[in-house]
Amino acid sequence: MPFITQGKTNFKYLAIVLIVAVLVGAGIFLYQQDLDKKTEIVYQSSANDQSVDVLKDQDIKDILPAGASIEVKTDEKIIKNIARGYEISILPYLVVRTNEAGAADFYGKEGIINHCVLCPSIASIFSEDNLDNLTLDQWMEKMNKEYGFLYWDEKEKVSIYGYSGYKIKVEGDPANYYYYFAEHQKIFYVTTLTDVEIGKVIKNIVFN
Repeated sequence: MPFITQGKTNFKYLAIVLIVAVLVGAGIFLYQQDLDKKTEIVYQSSANDQSVDVLKDQDIKDILPAGASIEVKTDEKIIKNIARGYEISILPYLVVRTNEAGAADFYGKEGIINHCVLCPSIASIFSEDNLDNLTLDQWMEKMNKEYGFLYWDEKEKVSIYGYSGYKIKVEGDPANYYYYFAEHQKIFYVTTLTDVEIGKVIKNIVFN
């Protein structure tokens, strides 16, 4: 049936075409709406599942220095590192990560959950050999001569966890407190953020 017959418009054919177009268009619209609705449901379900996983902390795992072990209790985490010569007890909600130098860094879980690359560690611990068995003053004097750590002139003598050492404030963003100890032919570094009281983050340290 031609659309134009002898110069006249075939309105019956045109009406059929319009009706078919409307029906096809309505079908496409309803299909798209249904697809969008299903996509939204799947997206919401995935988001909710992810939130549940985060709340359960299933994906948050401690990453320990080589040779270290961990014991998790309800009120503390105890990290033992025989090679580095320490045993440290921290709050149970802190997450252990290991940096390139082999130090154990302790972070809050919110920083790990949010994948905060620039979030600083709340505290950390590291040790190095002191084979010459230098006293802490001798070692710090040697390091000061070699590397020019002039801020060590402002060190404060402290006694914590049964050990005597030095506390030094290192300016930066953020600023940190560094605690130095010389025990068992090793030099131990313990750091905390300046707005964190060390005893409220680190429950105990044993050097061996």
